[in-house]
Amino acid sequence: MVINGYKKLGNDICGRLIGMFGFVLVAENGDVLACRDKVGVKPLYMGKSKGGKEMLFSSELKGIVGQC
Repeated sequence: MVINGYKKLGNDICGRLIGMFGFVLVAENGDVLACRDKVGVKPLYMGKSKGGKEMLFSSELKGIVGQC
């Protein structure tokens, strides 16, 4: 559902979804779309790797602690 919506709406998909969600999409061209529900029920943490070359995403803070 999310991927089909992204293909039709692009980045506007985030504003059209209803419910609890958090996701990251990476397009074939390398574009990244990170989105979560408006209330923030489902967390989405983001950080840069220690080397600064990668972006890290996790639904739990402990997933990236020590990596950033």
